[in-house]
Amino acid sequence: MQSLRQDLLEDETTHCLTAGSWLMFRRTHAELHRSSFVHAGAIAWHGKLPNEPDWTEESRLVAYTLSNSSGGGLYIAFNTSHKAQIVQLPLWPNRTWQLISDSGQVCESGLDLA
Repeated sequence: MQSLRQDLLEDETTHCLTAGSWLMFRRTHAELHRSSFVHAGAIAWHGKLPNEPDWTEESRLVAYTLSNSSGGGLYIAFNTSHKAQIVQLPLWPNRTWQLISDSGQVCESGLDLA
């Protein structure tokens, strides 16, 4: 799983987060603690290209963006292949995507949860 934001990096070289950092990240992002189902306007599904999810059995990648009411949001990608995938991030006006976690990297602490 990959999630994008910058302000909660624990190890900027490997993008590994501790359990406490994950909990703080979840608490500070309303899009991750909703009291109702996500409506169509708050989620967009992606594949390797924005807004082009591949729902076939052969696909090993699914990604989505969750929007929040203040104009921000998260991009989350799941790659179940043993091979790395290159994705094109969706355009988000006046925003810059930043990596916060990469489960494809090994964390030196061994405590990564991604």
